[in-house]
Amino acid sequence: MKLLSYAVFLLITCSAIAAGPVPGVEGPFVNFQNGKLVVTMKLPHAEHPTGFSFGVTEAKKSVVSYLPNQEEGGMNLELLLDLDDLASVETSEGIDSKLLDGRDIPGVPGGALKNSSRKDWGPQYADISTYHSPKSFGISLPFNWSLGSTRDGHHWLNWKGKNIGMLSVVNIAGEKKAQGMIFLRYAALKGNPEIMKRLLKN
Repeated sequence: MKLLSYAVFLLITCSAIAAGPVPGVEGPFVNFQNGKLVVTMKLPHAEHPTGFSFGVTEAKKSVVSYLPNQEEGGMNLELLLDLDDLASVETSEGIDSKLLDGRDIPGVPGGALKNSSRKDWGPQYADISTYHSPKSFGISLPFNWSLGSTRDGHHWLNWKGKNIGMLSVVNIAGEKKAQGMIFLRYAALKGNPEIMKRLLKN
């Protein structure tokens, strides 16, 4: 078994989102493609027999891909996000969403995303869940490796010094797997002139 290593999130390149060290995670990294935001995490200890992609919304303008990293091993999680497409998804007034296994989401007030809808994609899609609220989009992914002594918590995602969301983690708890979550705030993304300029340029 490979030794787990701590991936320190890069601050020195414009493609990296600054967060904190999480065992077995490299990134998130941000890029821009055809008017969409691309967020990628490398997961060197993750595994899946084939990988997959699926459209997050009915229009399928936003896509989640979980594919083998052919060069370095492990898996890559890539989010190809159309912000207008995501923001148009109908949410559930009065419904507060936690993790699929019932645990709180670290960094979210009360541990649950307010006025939201959660879609659980099932075992064929690695038990990924996606979250929609009027203010944010999120995704959670179970990890099939140990996070060691890492405590449940969250790290702010900063792009060029400006907060655009957060990365949350929960460790193994009994039969419940460790999980990693990314949440992106629409107001922060659309209020960032450089991000919007790059989206329009691409």
